[in-house]
Amino acid sequence: MNKAACNIGMAGIDGNGSGLAMNIAGHGYTVAAYDANDTALSALRSEMDGRAIETVNNLSGFVRLLSVPRIVMILAPSGPPVDRLIKQLAPLLNSGDVIIDAGNAYFKDTDRRGKILGAHGIELLGVGISGGERSVRQGAAIMAGGPSSAYDLVGHVLIRIAAKVNGEPCVAYLGPRSAGHYVSMVHSAVAQGLTQLIAETYDVMSRGLGMNDAAIQEVYGRWQGSEAASDLLGILSSRLRDNEGDIGANLFNLIVEETDPGENARWATLEARDLDQSNPTIDIAVAMRSLSSIEEGLAVLRRMLGRRPIHYVGKSDVLNDRLKRALLIGMIGTFAQGLALLKAASDTYRFDLSIETVARIWRGSVLRSPMLQHICDALHVQPHMLNPMLDSQFEHQMSSRVSDLLAVLRLAAGLGIPTPALTASLAYYASNQRPDPNAKEDSRAASPVFFGGHEAAQFKHEILRSRRSIV
Repeated sequence: MNKAACNIGMAGIDGNGSGLAMNIAGHGYTVAAYDANDTALSALRSEMDGRAIETVNNLSGFVRLLSVPRIVMILAPSGPPVDRLIKQLAPLLNSGDVIIDAGNAYFKDTDRRGKILGAHGIELLGVGISGGERSVRQGAAIMAGGPSSAYDLVGHVLIRIAAKVNGEPCVAYLGPRSAGHYVSMVHSAVAQGLTQLIAETYDVMSRGLGMNDAAIQEVYGRWQGSEAASDLLGILSSRLRDNEGDIGANLFNLIVEETDPGENARWATLEARDLDQSNPTIDIAVAMRSLSSIEEGLAVLRRMLGRRPIHYVGKSDVLNDRLKRALLIGMIGTFAQGLALLKAASDTYRFDLSIETVARIWRGSVLRSPMLQHICDALHVQPHMLNPMLDSQFEHQMSSRVSDLLAVLRLAAGLGIPTPALTASLAYYASNQRPDPNAKEDSRAASPVFFGGHEAAQFKHEILRSRRSIV
């Protein structure tokens, strides 16, 4: 291999960096891999399998391996580690070179770094790459922002390594400055919200119905063939074989590790407040994750997912179907919250985002679902739609299922099972309902958010029977 002609440099390969280097080299590119940790370099060398990767443990030698204009992708943890690496790299680079920050950077840090590097003629791309080790090796959703000239230089690499859906690469240039990292931040927040919703359906089936994990796996398998299907449900089902059938442990890992490896979701909740946006489902999901970030919280979360079941006396298949329909409302609301935040941010920060393009990129991530494809289709017809809940199809899906969500919430409350994200989803739905100016003053009986008399009586009976079974 010609050591002066590497197409791209990877700085920081410990963790997901090695998988990304393997992915890029596997698509015919020559890669220079730098890390100060010799153990990480040795691990990469042990699995290169003939790929054109040159490893080095000093930055000056690393830069000398790169062809001009130099392209350096940084995969250091967000915050000070990125600043330190950029400070060390910048004097070794020239005007016209490109740095790609492919970590989970806070978008305002990306703006600050871009200005500093731009003063020296070095362009910075802030690129969000979704998923963990599996995604970076097999193809991920890639969200790029920064100077368009920099994307023109490196876009062909990102297109090669991106996930493909129906042959379409899930990558795009989204806008100037920190647009890519902002979209990545909201992506993590939506994923956290969906994961919390799924965790609550698990808790209701496990403790409310006394179902074991194998039975819950069968339910999730059936849901995968329905309107509530998602890649997150698929991850749970596929991992059961690797974790001795323990869905609770899988959900714990997803909540704590998978969907938000950094602080992206928490940043998104703070941004929503700054931009006066309502994200109740995402907010409560972040709060639950924060609980899991301290030792006492970890103990609480483990107990929540592993507590002795409360046996529900009733038709479990009916409740499971209602759970699925309730989950659908939560999913629609969570996507709506994330996309509405992106629309507000695009206007505020002048990103000029195409929300349809964002949704299409997300199909290559853990957010992949039939619902997301429906959102893409709706945005294609109505590109300026402020919120997917305004689409007639989604409005009908939610209004026709809100009684199921209420049924689940009332049963969970009667059994003492917390469902904060599902409850927040109901609040978001109800707060976005516009009163019908032609309706009569007292429209309570006709409103879809209230039970009819027979249904209310039946549900009260179910709760009383369940309470007796607890005693």
